[in-house]
Amino acid sequence: MPVRGGLRGDNVIYRNAKGESMAVILTGGQGSAPTAPTGVGFGTGGTLAAATYTYRNTYVKDGVESPASADSNAVVTGGTTSRVEVTAVTVAGATSYKFYGRTGASFLLMATTTAPTVLYNDTGADTPSGAAPAANFNAKFRTPYTGHAESTGILPGLTANTYERH
Repeated sequence: MPVRGGLRGDNVIYRNAKGESMAVILTGGQGSAPTAPTGVGFGTGGTLAAATYTYRNTYVKDGVESPASADSNAVVTGGTTSRVEVTAVTVAGATSYKFYGRTGASFLLMATTTAPTVLYNDTGADTPSGAAPAANFNAKFRTPYTGHAESTGILPGLTANTYERH
């Protein structure tokens, strides 16, 4: 039965680019993208310039970051002392939330909050850096052999819906 994402405890055998097979046990997999966050603009309390701002967010669960949400509502600010409060939708089991924004098509990391905090206050003080992850089925995994460390990354050639549970 095909699955959307990796389930903790799934045994996965995959073949790398050299044709070598490797067995791994998933300990966490990339979840679905979260619901889009909501932004609310305020005329004071920050240093944001007059502009239109949009945001996206992700969550971290089982040590793996989700794909980015859809865009938030557009928030129009005026003046030079504006700020935007961005609220993510709570995801069960999330350990943190990451907020990406600020204008146009460039969604760069603005801040990370520790769960249960789902509110980010963009005052203009944070410097954007680093793009949001794609939906590429990042997985947290370990080999079934004693002494091998747990790793987080992309299993080569493995994407969501491309393996079956046995």
